[in-house]
Amino acid sequence: MPLSSLWPNSGPKSWSNSWKPVQLILLLTATLLALCLPGLQISAAEAPLSASDSLGYLDFQELGLEATSENIKIEINLQDAVLAFVTEALRPSDAELADALAKIRSIHFQLIQLDPSQREAAGQRARELADRLEGQGWQRIVRIQQDGILSYLHLLMQGNQIHGLTVMFLQKEDNQFGFINLAGEIDPAQLGRIGQRFDIDVLERAQHQLGVQSSQSTTEEEDSSTTTGDTP
Repeated sequence: MPLSSLWPNSGPKSWSNSWKPVQLILLLTATLLALCLPGLQISAAEAPLSASDSLGYLDFQELGLEATSENIKIEINLQDAVLAFVTEALRPSDAELADALAKIRSIHFQLIQLDPSQREAAGQRARELADRLEGQGWQRIVRIQQDGILSYLHLLMQGNQIHGLTVMFLQKEDNQFGFINLAGEIDPAQLGRIGQRFDIDVLERAQHQLGVQSSQSTTEEEDSSTTTGDTP
């Protein structure tokens, strides 16, 4: 069963097919470019708090799952200075996405290959963490529990602003567990583009589940309607 079934009607794309080493290339390139950008120099007095102090930040260790170099299939962890490097490297080619990333403090994703004996415990811990998040003010937006799939999407809101997004999913057939956390000021219209940039297609599905249209799609539609209008 493909992981795309976690988020129905959002386009088929499996992790095994989508993964490629673009993250490492992007990270190394961004780091080298950022070291050459004087605008990234930040004094100690101006330095912000670490990502772990952000409202929407979650530590994967809260799940109590054993994640090792042997069972982690995919990991993307961008925080603080590293995320700033990546953001500024993207700015010349995509200022809109860079502006959205500049407000995010942390992007963390892990896909873990479980031993079959860990499957039930992982599902129970996901349910317990979901209950705890809701007790701490997170809003549960999606819960799917059918056909060997368990998945949750939670948002942490302050007023009308999203400050945290968490997705957990367990696919029993493949014994895979995924956890995604974004912390900071999150623009839901940019989730799909962030997912495309970092090959985290579950973020594209999350945007679909939230019913939010990509700002890029809106712009393209406006441009199309302008260019295809009747000519006097």
